[in-house]
Amino acid sequence: MVAASGTAAAWIKQYLAVEYVMHDSDPRQEIWELPLDAIKEALTNAICHRDYFDSGAKIIVQLYDDRLEISNPGGLLPYVAADFGHRSRSRNPLIFSIFTRMHLVESVGTGIPRIARILSEHGFPPAEYKTEGFFTTTLWKNTANPRITTAELAAECGLNENTIYKAVRKLREGGRIQRKGGDKGGEWIIL
Repeated sequence: MVAASGTAAAWIKQYLAVEYVMHDSDPRQEIWELPLDAIKEALTNAICHRDYFDSGAKIIVQLYDDRLEISNPGGLLPYVAADFGHRSRSRNPLIFSIFTRMHLVESVGTGIPRIARILSEHGFPPAEYKTEGFFTTTLWKNTANPRITTAELAAECGLNENTIYKAVRKLREGGRIQRKGGDKGGEWIIL
C-alpha cells in the first residue's frame, strides 16, 4: 500500500507544474502547483480510511486544470461525521498501526487539520470534502487568469483602473510580464 501511495504521488507529480526560483547563490527553490505534503497526506488518508469491504471500488485520483481530487470508497462513519475534522476513528486499525510505525501518520484525527495547515501556509484555498458514499478530498490550485482585463483586476483588488495600469506598465518595463497576442484575446505571460 505504501508503494501504491508513492506510485500515485509520482504520477501526480509528473503532471503538476513546478516553478524554479533562484536567489543569489542559494539552492533553487521548487514551488509546486499544489503542495506535495498536502497531496501525500490526502493519499495516506485515502488508504487508511478506505472501505476495504467494498472490493469493487478503488481509490480514484483525478487531476484537473484547477484541482486534484482523491476519492476512496466509504464515506464517513456516523460518529465521525458529527464532528468532522475534529474527531476521527480509523476504519482500518491494522493499516493505521503499520503506517504509524513507519512514521507516515502521527495519530488518528490529525490528517484533515494537517492538510488545512499545509494549504494555509502555502497560500492555497482550503480543501473541500465530500463525505457520502466515497470520501473525496479536493485540493484547489492557485490559478491565475492570464486573460484578465484591467477593469476585472481593478475590481478584484479593490483599486482603480489607473492604479492597475501603472502597476502593469511597471511590471512590463521591469521584464516581469509580457503580453502575448493583442489586447482582445491575448494573455499575460509571467516571466
